[in-house]
Amino acid sequence: MRGDGWMEVKLGYFDSKKGTDDLVEARLFEMNHIYKGGLIVEGVEFRPK
Repeated sequence: MRGDGWMEVKLGYFDSKKGTDDLVEARLFEMNHIYKGGLIVEGVEFRPK
């Protein structure tokens, strides 16, 4: 949890080579599991390492 009430979750990473300008695609989809209770996403942010 952050100080502003938001939660940050690292979902993955990708590697890119310097000097490339390729498209990056990200998807968020539902997996049907018995323990799932729901998820509300209010924002997504991509940050370099």
